[in-house]
Amino acid sequence: MAQHLRAAARHGTGDQLGHFAMLARHRGGAVLRAWLGVLATGPVDPRPEWVDGLCPRADEDRLLVALARARMGDGEA
Repeated sequence: MAQHLRAAARHGTGDQLGHFAMLARHRGGAVLRAWLGVLATGPVDPRPEWVDGLCPRADEDRLLVALARARMGDGEA
C-alpha cells in the first residue's frame, strides 16, 4: 500500500490523491498509516482537506498527523 501511495504522490493527480485520502478516512489500518506517512514525510505537500477528518488511532498516527500539520504550516500541530 505504501508503495502505491508514494507512486501516486510522485506521479498522480490531485483527484487520485483525494481518493487515497477518502480511503484512509473510511478504512483506516494500513491505508491510514501509509497515507499519514506520505503526508508527513512524502513528496507531496499536505492539504488541510487531506488531513482533516482523519482519525489517528495510535501514538504513531498522532505523531504523523502532527508532522503533516507542521508541513502545512499549521500552528496547532
